[in-house]
Parts: sequence; structure tokens; C-alpha cells
Amino acid sequence: MDSPDSEATFQSVRFFDHGDGPHAILAIEAFPEIARQVGTVLACFSIIEITTRDLLAKLLSVSQDEAGEIIWHLQSQAARAKIIEAVASTKPDSNIKSEARKLLGELAWARSKRNAYAHSQYSVPADDNDRRLVRIGWFADLRRKKEWETLTPETVGQDIERAKALIVSLWTFLK
Repeated sequence: MDSPDSEATFQSVRFFDHGDGPHAILAIEAFPEIARQVGTVLACFSIIEITTRDLLAKLLSVSQDEAGEIIWHLQSQAARAKIIEAVASTKPDSNIKSEARKLLGELAWARSKRNAYAHSQYSVPADDNDRRLVRIGWFADLRRKKEWETLTPETVGQDIERAKALIVSLWTFLK
């Protein structure tokens, strides 16, 4: 993670008024390719999250609706992963246990990344010559320790590819 000298050197929104009232431009709007990618990666995480219901349905040998009744009562994705882990551990087939364990590891990564993207402030340096988009995450630490990351099409693209690979792994397991 990057660590900028001062939070004051970054802006999440710029305001302007050309005589027709105030307007705002969000920092992420200056980076349309990255903005599109952030939308794509968040869509991937939505698919991954709903697929946890399907994973539980398979492990319990129940319908998706029945698994949904169980899993959506749990407030966090971490709690949902724990119930999947507990159910998987009861399976006599060691391949199912092993594959579920691998998937749970990737689900933990997905949960962490989803929270990072969803609960961050996207900012640009106040210096117009510095063309970076920085993700400032507040969610990682309740003590308000900030997490800084300069986003590029390559870094977000890597997260998209890993999320898509997880979707394929989940789909393959569920087949």
C-alpha cells in the first residue's frame, strides 16, 4: 500500500460553479477505465456472494431456497463462510473437504477485496500534474488506520481475473 505524505494532498471530489449552480466531479470520473473495472470487480463479488448459497445447498443436499433461508440469516460473509466450513468438515469425502477448504480460502480473499473496493474513498492528488487514482480504505481497521493503494488498470484487472477464476472454480465445484 502507498502511504501519501498527507491526506490533505488528496481530493475525492472537486466542486465548481460556472454561474449555474454548484457541480461536483468525483475523482474516479477522471479515470473511466478504472471506474468501469471497479464496477466489474464489484459485480464479480456479487456473483461470488450469491454462489455461497449454492455452495451450502450442495453441501447440505438441499434446494437453493432452503440454503438461502439458512445462509441469509447470517449477517456477514465471514459467518457464512464459517457455516460452510463446518458443514464441509462433516463430509466423509476428503476431496469435497479439500476442495471446499480451497474455495473458502479464495472466498476470504474475495470478501476482503470486496470490502476494500466497496468501502473506500477514491481520491486524486490535489496537484493536477500528478495523474493517480488512490483508493483510501477506512474499513480495514476500526481504529481508523487508513489503507492506501494507487489503482491502475493492471492492478484492478488482476483482481477481476482472480475473481473470475473463483467464479469458475465455484461453478466447477457446483456442477
